[in-house]
Amino acid sequence: MGGQSSTMQASFQGLIHLQINVGVTDFQIQSLAKAMKPDNERLINSNKTSISSKLEDMTTKDVGASFDLLR
Repeated sequence: MGGQSSTMQASFQGLIHLQINVGVTDFQIQSLAKAMKPDNERLINSNKTSISSKLEDMTTKDVGASFDLLR
């Protein structure tokens, strides 16, 4: 995570408090992922929407020519 050697703290809605060290275990990562899942899914979906709309904007402009070349 950003190559930081310091201990980072993450808090989710005040319910889950995890301390992540550099030598984080798979179990801790999975627990963290489960805790973050609803937020992540919402973020991923909103990012997909914004990315696809940005791509549509780009392809309708002169950038479309370079997209055609890449296909």
